[in-house]
Amino acid sequence: MEIYKAIVEDNTDPIKAGRVRIRVFGIHTPSKNKSETDGIPTNELPWAIVAQSTSSSASTGVGIWNVPSKGSLVLAMSEDEGLQRWIVLATLPGIPREAADTSLGFADPSGEFPIESRLGAPDWNRLARNDKVSTDTIVAIKTTEILKKIPVSSLAILGTDFGTLVKPVSAGSTYEEPKEPYATEYPDNMVLESNPKTWLNGHVMEFDDTSGKERLTMWHKAGTFFSIHYDGQWLKKCISDSFEIVMGTTYEYFNNDRFQTVWGDEKILVRSNKQTEVFGYNRDYVKGSDVKYVSGDYALWIGAEMPDDPTKTEYTLQTRKKDGSLPVVPDKDVPKITERKGDFNLKIEQNHHEYVKGNLHNTIDGTYYVEVTGTRNISKNQVGDPGDYNLNIHGEVLVKAQDNIKLNGGRQFIDFGVLHSLAFCPIIGTHTCGSSTVKVTL
Repeated sequence: MEIYKAIVEDNTDPIKAGRVRIRVFGIHTPSKNKSETDGIPTNELPWAIVAQSTSSSASTGVGIWNVPSKGSLVLAMSEDEGLQRWIVLATLPGIPREAADTSLGFADPSGEFPIESRLGAPDWNRLARNDKVSTDTIVAIKTTEILKKIPVSSLAILGTDFGTLVKPVSAGSTYEEPKEPYATEYPDNMVLESNPKTWLNGHVMEFDDTSGKERLTMWHKAGTFFSIHYDGQWLKKCISDSFEIVMGTTYEYFNNDRFQTVWGDEKILVRSNKQTEVFGYNRDYVKGSDVKYVSGDYALWIGAEMPDDPTKTEYTLQTRKKDGSLPVVPDKDVPKITERKGDFNLKIEQNHHEYVKGNLHNTIDGTYYVEVTGTRNISKNQVGDPGDYNLNIHGEVLVKAQDNIKLNGGRQFIDFGVLHSLAFCPIIGTHTCGSSTVKVTL
């Protein structure tokens, strides 16, 4: 059975069965003008079945499905003596030197292939050959169109009390998108590229086994891609919207630090409960307003009992090189927080308003100090029934005033019990009153 070379001139099978029309060297003429003795138009060429690789089942949709592009050089054989039933066995790469002449056969009728910018070079993919990759391939894009000076959280938020609280100062920490470490050596890079059509490049997959520069990458024409570099670094870049939908439970583990930079708004909706555990320091900086709505209880325990730190994650590394060496996995020793303080410091540069619709109850085991530079007013809202003001002191009451003390009310009753006092009289100055029991009704 003889094997022929042929050119694919049509791959749009009307029954979508993967067939192609081929013009066979030695059987057909280049002329597409039909006459009694010569010429055959593309639409009258025989349909040929395209054989699949043994890696594809080629049965009921199972397998790898693609057809040769128009203009492809193929090997074919005929199933019949009349040379009407053909099978395409394989494609043959070459070195195209001229653009397709669409007026003749043995060429892509649309003139799309061979691609004009790639004339004079082998059909073997340039990424696989490492040929002119820095100009018009995805390598040029992945090494020049990168994000730089991406800021990360680096404010120095220091101080724990009024004396040490200072304005946060940024350390100016930034990072940049890693460049593609492309350094292919022929023939170690296996490349799969689809039809570029109106794009500079098609969809691309690379399996690069170049020693010391191993890479795995998948590229979408629009510029979204992921790339795994020789040291295991994983880069993912999406140039449009990104959606991740998980119908089950999601677990994420970060063995080292984690930085996130959100250049717009961030909104999180938690339908059920949320719990955050921080075994180090927690520092927040809010330049704008900080508003919280709590429909239920709000509890804050300063100086709470500390639970045990979580145990170190167990990890056994099995991935090895031929020489038995292990890849380097970054790790970080986190210092254990042993300090336990119970102070609560609140510094407000402007006004402080509190509205309690129910009761307000304070229990203080130590001393309660209130220092007011201006006036301090405690009053009952005049709307509604009048209310009482009760002050029960187990120890002494000391009242100092630079001016008068005034009590205004319809009826006032004061039971001092035993009174020890220093009184200031504007006429005779300071004098001491002896101990006495005083009851005053006004």
